[in-house]
Amino acid sequence: MERPEASKLFDHVTENYDGRPTIVVDSIDRLGRNLIDILRTIERLTANGINLKSIKEGFETLTDDGKENPTAKIVVSLMGSIAEMQRNIIKERTAEGIQIARAAGKFKGRKFGSVQSTSRLLERHPVIVKKLNKGLTVREVAEITGKSTTTVMKVRKVLKKDMNI
Repeated sequence: MERPEASKLFDHVTENYDGRPTIVVDSIDRLGRNLIDILRTIERLTANGINLKSIKEGFETLTDDGKENPTAKIVVSLMGSIAEMQRNIIKERTAEGIQIARAAGKFKGRKFGSVQSTSRLLERHPVIVKKLNKGLTVREVAEITGKSTTTVMKVRKVLKKDMNI
């Protein structure tokens, strides 16, 4: 719920729907970066009477009578742990691959003094462009996209420059 868009969704659902609203997600790993984030999100939704339906895992967090689904708790814990483990494995393998490439002299990073074109910068960061055009702040965009504030500011600078042309 730390993410601005998730907070907006939560506010929208709690303010505009009576009864038992349902939020549908493709997979529970979209709810957070680790198991604790996922469990906290589901706990907050459940405490407010909001049902969460996961398409990939095939469960709902609330039963038909509005009570917590105990089977869903087990599935969420298990699948959340697996998703977190997979994410960590990918990070480790990426770091190992970069180390091996550096040792072989193949990974050197960007050449000193090289600059990407403004159009290439915008092509590489369409989500940042979209969020900035919606009027979000640099910090909000950085949090949502997981990019650094420096990257977001570079994109914003290019957008402002393009608008003045």
